[in-house]
Amino acid sequence: MAPEILNVEPMLVVAGEENRVTVAGSGFAMNCKVQVQGKVALVDYDRLDETCLSLVIRGVGLDADLASVVVTNPDGTSAIAKDCLESWERYAGD
Repeated sequence: MAPEILNVEPMLVVAGEENRVTVAGSGFAMNCKVQVQGKVALVDYDRLDETCLSLVIRGVGLDADLASVVVTNPDGTSAIAKDCLESWERYAGD
């Protein structure tokens, strides 16, 4: 079964900090691989079950830099949530 990404939350990740992000969907196989494309760095991830992934992401871009999440199953099928993450910088007073 091919993976499907239905929701990525929260969308905003703070630059320079580790942020926990939940990816909801279906078909996330055991040993699936997760990648992020864009101005964020994937620190770690856990497959909670076939419908949920928990990611730890560090924002590395400037305000409004967008990033995508890709989930690839061992059989080579994949899903992408394009521009689903936005990096922002924390300013004094935020």
